[in-house]
Amino acid sequence: MRLASFQMVFRVEKEDAVTLRNGKFLLFIAAVLVLAGGVLFLNRSSGSVAESDTRIAEDLIHQYFKAIQNSDVDQVVSLVIDTRFKDPKEKREVYDNASLEDPLYSYRVISVVKSSEDGPYEKSYDVKAAISNKKNGEIEITLPVVKVNGDWKVLIQHNDIPAKNSTFSDARHKN
Repeated sequence: MRLASFQMVFRVEKEDAVTLRNGKFLLFIAAVLVLAGGVLFLNRSSGSVAESDTRIAEDLIHQYFKAIQNSDVDQVVSLVIDTRFKDPKEKREVYDNASLEDPLYSYRVISVVKSSEDGPYEKSYDVKAAISNKKNGEIEITLPVVKVNGDWKVLIQHNDIPAKNSTFSDARHKN
């Protein structure tokens, strides 16, 4: 009788140990699957953020060019950081004159590429566009689009002057 009860206890303990090992194994597998799923989710999320930022940069350029075509100087001013001007009044005058003297006939976005360096900005993209305006005819320009304090802006700098010194928009260009 003692032997039978010992065997029965041993079997129960052995079955409990196997069940416990199987439970730990299943818990380990579940943890690995959750971890792998998290990694995949984060990789996809970061990819969609980059795609979203690219779309935002392109949409901003469309808003910028449409505002120029519509001579909506208030909208243009709100969409840019223009480092050429310290005085907002002077910037406004130049933009007003440019909309009259150098109309934008057409534009086409060619590419949107993440900048190699963000510099002082949260994010930075280079948007290459083909434009046609009164003074320059058809040219290709690259406009930086930056994120500053959560807002996206077209960045216009001193060294970004297009061919023939157009007042339309100082922007990096390629003839």
